[in-house]
Amino acid sequence: MRTTLYDGQVITPLVVRRGGVVVEDGRILRVFEDDDFERTGELIDCREQFISPGFVDIHTHGIFNGDTMDATPEALHRITRLHAQHGTTSLLPTTLSRGHDEVLRALNNICVCRELPPDGARILGAHLEGNYFSPKMAGAQNPAYLYPPDEQDYMEYVKTGCVVRVAAAPELPGALKMAEQLVPLGIQLSIGHSNGTPEDVRNAIAVGYSSLTHIFNAQSALNSVFVYPEAGVCESALLHDELRVECICDGNHLSPTLLKLIYKIKGADGMIGITDAVYAGAADGDYVMGGLDVEVKNNICILKNQSAFAGSIATMDLCVRTLHLKAGIPIQDAVYICSYTPAKVIGRQNSIGMLQPGFDADINVFDSEINILYTMVQGKTFQNKLANA
Repeated sequence: MRTTLYDGQVITPLVVRRGGVVVEDGRILRVFEDDDFERTGELIDCREQFISPGFVDIHTHGIFNGDTMDATPEALHRITRLHAQHGTTSLLPTTLSRGHDEVLRALNNICVCRELPPDGARILGAHLEGNYFSPKMAGAQNPAYLYPPDEQDYMEYVKTGCVVRVAAAPELPGALKMAEQLVPLGIQLSIGHSNGTPEDVRNAIAVGYSSLTHIFNAQSALNSVFVYPEAGVCESALLHDELRVECICDGNHLSPTLLKLIYKIKGADGMIGITDAVYAGAADGDYVMGGLDVEVKNNICILKNQSAFAGSIATMDLCVRTLHLKAGIPIQDAVYICSYTPAKVIGRQNSIGMLQPGFDADINVFDSEINILYTMVQGKTFQNKLANA
C-alpha cells in the first residue's frame, strides 16, 4: 500500500521546503519537492502544514493513569497511546528507583510489550533510571532505594534483553566498572543524579558514558569551594563534546534563556529533547510517585514538600513548541533535538528520527503552533485531524 503526504512544508535537518513524502510498506520511499509525485494510492493533503519525522522520547516514565513501574501491559498501552497523540512515535519506558524485584518486573513487562504490534508509539526498549544515584542529588528519586551499582543487580536487569540505556552517578563505587561491562554490549550510559566533579565527568567519558541526564536538574552545578567557583557535572558536560545533554523542554525545568544557552554551546546534535513525563495529561491534584507524595499544579509536577521537581506532565509536542516558539530555536533544529538526536543516542540513527528514504515511516504533520494534526507509525495512520485544519 502506497501513501503520499503532499502539499506540506517538509522539515529536513538543513531546510524546510514545500513538498511531501511517499510511504510504502512501512518505510519512506522518497521525499519530494513541490508537486513531484504520482497521484496513486492513498493521498493525504497536508494543507501547507509542517511535515516532520515522528518524535523520539528516550526518557519518559508515565502519564496520569499509567506508569512504567505499574509493570502491566495495560499501563504501557495507555502510555504509548497518549504520547502518540502528541507526536511521539518511538519511546523508551523509563524506570524509577525502587526495590530490585519491582524494577525487574517493570523491565520484563517492557520486554513483553516491545514485541506486541504498536497501537501508539513504538516501545524500543527500556531506560533504567535508578537506583545508582547520589543521595545528595536524589531529586524525586526515593532516597530509600539509592545505592552504588552492584554487578549482580544490574546484570540481572541486563539479562532481560531490553535495557537500552542506564543512568548512574559516576562518582559512586562500581559506576565506572559498570560502564566498562555494559558499553561493549551496546547499552548507552548516561551521567545521572550526580554530585560529581569535573574529574568524575572526565573519568566517566573515558569508560564510555556519552550523555548527561536532565541537565541542571538533580545534578551538581556551579558552586563555591571555599571562595573559589568550581564547575559541576552540568558545566563539565557543556564543555565536553563527547557528551550530549538531555533537556526537559517543558519551559519549567529549563527556562527559554537556558535552552538558548545550551543550544548555543551544544547545537542541535548535542541536545536530547525529553519529556521526563511522570503524569503527562494529569489534572491538578495530589499523586504518589515511587512512594513519594507529589503535587500537580499549574502544569508543574513537584514533590509535596516543594524540594524538587517530580518529573513533568509534558509531551513532546510541548517540547518542540517550547524550543521553537519560546526559545527561538529554528523549527528544523527544534524537531532534530526531539527526533534525530535521541535516535542517535540509542543507535537508531539509520532507521528513525529523520525523513529519509529507507527510514521507518514515522511521520507527524503539525501547524505553526505545533498542534499535532496527523501521526503515522511505521506506515500506519494513527490519527488524522487534517480535515479540521
